[in-house]
Amino acid sequence: MHPQLVAGAWVGFNDNRVTMRSEYWGRGSHNALLMVGDFFQRGTKARLVDPKSVFAAPRQQDWSAR
Repeated sequence: MHPQLVAGAWVGFNDNRVTMRSEYWGRGSHNALLMVGDFFQRGTKARLVDPKSVFAAPRQQDWSAR
């Protein structure tokens, strides 16, 4: 997740009888994480997103006024 972009990936099968052949490549979530990480790295290098961008701090609720 980035302040200017949100991405996700799903790796797997719609049929749970089909599985990854071995643990060598890990589960689908491991592979999805690699794909999203690569996507964000390429987006940053291409300057499609600002690497210095930060999330805004949440506003504090003033509960004493109630």
